[in-house]
Amino acid sequence: MREIKFRAWDKKHSRMTPIIALGLLSKEAVGDSCTLKFNKDCELLQYTGLKDKDGKEIYDGDIVTHGFQSNPTKIYWDNFNGKWVRTSYTGITQGDMELMGKVIGNIYENPELVDKEE
Repeated sequence: MREIKFRAWDKKHSRMTPIIALGLLSKEAVGDSCTLKFNKDCELLQYTGLKDKDGKEIYDGDIVTHGFQSNPTKIYWDNFNGKWVRTSYTGITQGDMELMGKVIGNIYENPELVDKEE
């Protein structure tokens, strides 16, 4: 069974916060030291269920190396196809997620790692 986990990008303090509880009715995310409102105070990011080659969990918005490609790729949920996908400078690819390399950052803390035109 896949773990369902979240973390949040705290917009006010510009930091990633582990989430320990979600208030779906109140639309709040409870972090280890704060409570955040969805979309107002934070961006909620879901765990993909995948880990990189070093065992680090991969979340929505993470930037990873992939296989033999030199360009980093961004991980995100594709609502149209109903699955996790990755992008690269060449656009959306739906390759084998098992070839993930290393998590090298995320789109919030390391935006310079991904293509500006994406």
